[in-house]
Amino acid sequence: MEYRTKAAMKIIAGLKKNEAFELFNLVRTIEDKFRENEAFLFQGLQSLDRKTAIELVIDTVNEWENNGELEVPSYLNDSFKSFLELMMSERTQLDEILFEYNCALCPLLQYDLFKSDT
Repeated sequence: MEYRTKAAMKIIAGLKKNEAFELFNLVRTIEDKFRENEAFLFQGLQSLDRKTAIELVIDTVNEWENNGELEVPSYLNDSFKSFLELMMSERTQLDEILFEYNCALCPLLQYDLFKSDT
């Protein structure tokens, strides 16, 4: 199992099961928004250093939030940003972040390793 999958599992395991599915939908929305903006996908995030790539993606997501194009619940904000930072620091393609989330989510679902609801 890759480092980024294990690290993503830690992020997701800190959530309740229903929150993990909310985050899944949020990651899907983000991936779709990046796909809509093909120029962003292909502007060469891979050629940027990690810090700049992370800042660019986070700034873009923050801009979408400020413009009302995206709504991130406050209780998911830290997990969401941590997941995006992880994906960018590990050089994951923006059009594959949902796949990466899925890879981390499946073992957690299989063994029910989420934060308890109580």
